[in-house]
Amino acid sequence: MKKIGCDDPCPCDSGKKFKHCCQNQAAGVNDELFDMMSGQDFDSLDEAQGFVDGFIQQRNQQLDDDFHGLSPDQMHRLLHFAFDSPELFVFSGSIAADTQAPVLTLARYMVEAIDEKGLKLTAKGNLPQKLCKEAANDFRQDLSSDDILHYTKVNKEEDFFDLHVTRVLFEVSGLLRKSKGRLFLTKKCRQLLANGGVVGLYPLLLQNYCRKFNWSYRDGFVEYPFIQQSWLFSVYLLTLYGGDWKPFSFYESCYLQAFPALLDMVDPKPYTTAEDEVSRCYGWRTLNNFLNYFGLANLEKLASDKKWVTGGYRIIATPLLAEVGQFVFMRENNSFH
Repeated sequence: MKKIGCDDPCPCDSGKKFKHCCQNQAAGVNDELFDMMSGQDFDSLDEAQGFVDGFIQQRNQQLDDDFHGLSPDQMHRLLHFAFDSPELFVFSGSIAADTQAPVLTLARYMVEAIDEKGLKLTAKGNLPQKLCKEAANDFRQDLSSDDILHYTKVNKEEDFFDLHVTRVLFEVSGLLRKSKGRLFLTKKCRQLLANGGVVGLYPLLLQNYCRKFNWSYRDGFVEYPFIQQSWLFSVYLLTLYGGDWKPFSFYESCYLQAFPALLDMVDPKPYTTAEDEVSRCYGWRTLNNFLNYFGLANLEKLASDKKWVTGGYRIIATPLLAEVGQFVFMRENNSFH
């Protein structure tokens, strides 16, 4: 077995260095275990091992302040089995027909433009210019006056990047197919639309945005795949604290409190700190490009805050957050927002 170095990620998946996590706690834990075992009379090694295993399991289930009330075991499940942990988070089978979310608005533009004959693509295989222009003009109406789309001349699909992202998400979700220069809805897509309209696509789009779509494609930051892997923890934070408006910096601090080891992944830069780099990436990639894009949160510009990009916004949860799914342990404790 490879020896774990002090600066290696802790094997408990806490996101912290080994020296700041289990190694730091090992002495105290060993003393506690020794004291507990000293008063026991074991008939076999198997019985002793069972006692040790139970002790370790109990320790892993203790709540951690750095994890904002989650235990190491719960955090492990959220990070590695987000879609397969019904004892922690239960996804809703459906959402209301009148649900509003940017991803659904953008999806409607495409779905309504594709008929039985398909949608003729450009020579480069992009959505037609007319569709992109009309969709951008309509979409701008719900954006703040300082949004970059107001100042973008849309001549091609990539100019309206959120629409382009939604088209890519449709493709990785198996909802679109190309044939002879035209774009068609797949059978799976048509079945989902028949059963629930565009809103019926939402659960599949959410799942594939988290599992298959590369979040870093939407921004200019380093990839940091762990930020995407921890998406359900971000939903948990919004569930805990999203009842009122809070600045992006609040959630950025909460996130780094849980996963300080992310700072060690940042290459040194002369013009910024590792904390600022990860914070800006997390704020834009998760709070805006995930939670806001899927309608789980609303954003608002802070005119008085001059910090570049993420520091200039605040965020609040929407009712859709509770409709999409629930954290079981929070519901049982009557603390679900």
